[in-house]
Amino acid sequence: KGSITASFWDTDTSGRPSSAGGVGKSTAELKKISTFENAGWNVGTGTSETPSLSMGGAYIWTMLPETVSYTLSDISNTYKGAAYTLSDLWNASTLFGASFSSWIAGTDYKFLDNNGNEIASYTNAGTYSNLHIDILRNGYNEASSGNTAGKFTITPKALTITGTTTANKVYDGSIASITTLGTLSGFIGTETVLASVVGTFADKNVATNITVTQSYTLADGINGGLASNYILANTTSQANITPASLTVIANNASKTYDGSVYNGGNGVSYSGFVNNETASVLNGSLSYVGTSQSATNVGSYVITPSGLSSGNYTLSYVDGVLTITPKALSVTGLVANDKIYDGTTSVTISQWGSLVGLVGTETLTLGHGTASFDTATVGNGKTVTAIGY
Repeated sequence: KGSITASFWDTDTSGRPSSAGGVGKSTAELKKISTFENAGWNVGTGTSETPSLSMGGAYIWTMLPETVSYTLSDISNTYKGAAYTLSDLWNASTLFGASFSSWIAGTDYKFLDNNGNEIASYTNAGTYSNLHIDILRNGYNEASSGNTAGKFTITPKALTITGTTTANKVYDGSIASITTLGTLSGFIGTETVLASVVGTFADKNVATNITVTQSYTLADGINGGLASNYILANTTSQANITPASLTVIANNASKTYDGSVYNGGNGVSYSGFVNNETASVLNGSLSYVGTSQSATNVGSYVITPSGLSSGNYTLSYVDGVLTITPKALSVTGLVANDKIYDGTTSVTISQWGSLVGLVGTETLTLGHGTASFDTATVGNGKTVTAIGY
């Protein structure tokens, strides 16, 4: 008893759900070349909706081309240093359906990139969008609608780093740091990339155990190592910022004795501000102490600045000097007697005069020393000079 194989009946037109032989197919299925190819028929492209005998040529049967649609999903993988073959990611069954599982990429269909160029694989990290299909197999046409383009993403491989360190620093008014790069690991094979690091303090001010964010930049290395194929996440550590030294220098001051009490100072200068900072960043109010305060009389006195503070600076003070100089007085009313020429400059004073320029109600006793004519020669209205008051 024989058997019926590779035969079909139309379940739609016959109304028969089963048969003693053959395989039931819908009318739509019987208009597809794939139905007959999968059953082993030698079918080529013709003009009939269903197989008709060929009048010669390479095919026994011919029929109208079958329209096929495809669906590419979005797929993401991590860089592995080797090519990802697109036909491994999307096989024929995935693209077209189970009945096309025998189709071979490159023979029956090919992948096209966003620019319409044939592409079989991708190696380097990146996002490859609008991937689509061009059908090559004879007897099949790509559907004009219903196709879904795909996207393949290769994400960079994550590297690890150990031993990156950030040094403590003296306050400099910035969040910059001195950070030393650690050791990278996680490369594919012998590939390497170069790396640099920038450490950033979370706060610029003096403190202990401040969080430092260590950010990395990768550059192409050797043995095919491309920076774009790797990624290195930020790391953190802790470091201290200690105060900077700031010197407050009192300006010298001077005055002529005027009987008044000296208080305050003559301002200060600063040595040690960083990052263009000024006295506006200091706390407190500038004040002065020392022997200069309430000084009145002629002499030299110490001006000591004080009253300022800062969390970011260690302050030291340098004294200034207050100098009070004597007030100049003058004498009025000096009277000298005439004399007969005697060949000397000696003179007799009848009135030694009085002081002019005393401060307030202060008084002084005017003593006197000696006086003399300017020359020993005879003359009228000659100058007399008194010294030694």
